[in-house]
Amino acid sequence: MLPEFREVLKRQPPSWKKKYELMVKKLSKAQTLLKKTRNSLGGHILQQTVEEALDEMSLDLFSYIEVGRIEKKTHYRFTNEFILEMMLTGVPTDQREAEIEKHFRTVADLLPVFELSGILLTVYAGARNLIE
Repeated sequence: MLPEFREVLKRQPPSWKKKYELMVKKLSKAQTLLKKTRNSLGGHILQQTVEEALDEMSLDLFSYIEVGRIEKKTHYRFTNEFILEMMLTGVPTDQREAEIEKHFRTVADLLPVFELSGILLTVYAGARNLIE
């Protein structure tokens, strides 16, 4: 949306523009899933997501907390189930396996975005004359 970025984008090689457009399409397509993941596991976990996960968790789930003599030796084994539950809130039991598989495939398809992030940083630094 920034005019300055659009100008810089015009000066990039066609191969880079193609990668950029592909990643933007992938990110747009996965926007709902990414937002849910961010709100479930990312930098700002929503209290509502935690509450829903706790409310929906099966009472049959059981796991451990292993308390070590030092922090490094303490393991919160129950967090695996809890995190999975936060990712799957509102998904019926019979659809959970398919949903988590879809989720992981989508995230795996987005791994090239990290390459794009590096390219964007390089383009930005070049546009600002921060590199030669």
